[in-house]
This record gives sequence, C-alpha cells and structure tokens, in this order.
Amino acid sequence: VADTYGFTGTIDIELDNPLDPVGEVHLEVCDRDQRTWLTISAASCITTGRSSAFTCAATDLGGGCVQVDLTSGVSGLIDPGTGTIIQLGYTIDPSTSPGDYADVTPANIDIRDDSGLALAVTPEPGKVDTLQCITAEDCNDFSVCTNDACVGGICQYTNNSNTCNDGLYCNGTDTCSGGTCSI
Repeated sequence: VADTYGFTGTIDIELDNPLDPVGEVHLEVCDRDQRTWLTISAASCITTGRSSAFTCAATDLGGGCVQVDLTSGVSGLIDPGTGTIIQLGYTIDPSTSPGDYADVTPANIDIRDDSGLALAVTPEPGKVDTLQCITAEDCNDFSVCTNDACVGGICQYTNNSNTCNDGLYCNGTDTCSGGTCSI
C-alpha cells in the first residue's frame, strides 16, 4: 500500500508477483485508528494498466475499512511483475491540523493464481499524511540558519548566511553556513 500526498489523493495497492500470474485479488484496506479526518472512498476503485482486464469493486465496511475485490469476467490475468494494480481515492478534511498521519494496512488478503490456488502474500502497510504545514510558522525548525517556508503544504528549509552565535566566546563573528552556525 502506498499513497500520494495532499487533501485528496490515491492509495495505490501494489502487487509484486515475480513468478505467478494472478487471476483475482480480494483484500481490505483499513485505517485501523479510524482517523476522523480521513475518508477512503469505496466509490473510487480504479484499475491500472496491469489490471485493465479486471473489474474493481469496493465496499465500505465501516470502522475505517474498505473491502476491495478485483475480478475478471473473462480469462484476464495480471502478468508477473511489480507495480500498482488498484487505486482507491481518499479525502482529508481540510480543517485537519498539519503533521498527522494514518497507518493504512492491508488485511484479510486473498490472492489467487490463474488456477484459483491461493498465493502466499507478505502485506506491506503504508500511510496517508496530512499536510505538513499551512503557514511557514508550522515549519519552524528553530534554527536561525535556515529560512522556513510552507510551499504546497510541504515544509521547505533553505540555508541562509544570517549572523548567529555558536556559543563559543572570543572566536570572532559567527555566520550561518550550510545550515549551521560557524566562524
């Protein structure tokens, strides 16, 4: 499970199947902490190029979980490989404070090969982040040697050449260089 960043985005369900073609996928995608600011949309189950011969259906199970079923009415297969097979949309309440995140965990996974046999799976959780910041004040790193900025909801720090105090006496005028205070 992976994600993109922001107030709306997608949770990408990735499959790494180096040997076996896959005939169907069933799993739950859950925010186990049930964050009130995160909504995983059951209405936005989207297939990708790897799974274009499949139909994606999602059901809101409540409790922060969405059931995802990827099936093929014909003899479609997901060829061996790596990459995203399903995308689920999500929204984040825009009034949410910056800096929080939700662990998004796959659960109750049932992946079948082209013969209908279950394949062994090692699930990997992901996370959905809120914005890091709304204003530059949200990004304060308490260093006089960086200029703090909030750009597109992400904190950015730029080194500067301000005067500073390195705490050592009698060693001359201190200035910032490379983000730290030095002579």
